[in-house]
Amino acid sequence: MDHYVLHRRDLKYKGRNVVWSLAMDKCLIDALLVQARKGNKINKCFNENAYTVACIAVNFPCVSASA
Repeated sequence: MDHYVLHRRDLKYKGRNVVWSLAMDKCLIDALLVQARKGNKINKCFNENAYTVACIAVNFPCVSASA
């Protein structure tokens, strides 16, 4: 196999890389703030639901973080 085919095959098994931006940072902080106010942060830790909602908010910015 040539190098190109091997490289493409290796990329298929790796996750995609995301370039983090300031807008994504702000979105994540805002989403986690909303979740903390809803009581989804207990003993300085967010629960699973808070992280799920924050992840959705960062990946789909048009979706409200208050879900």
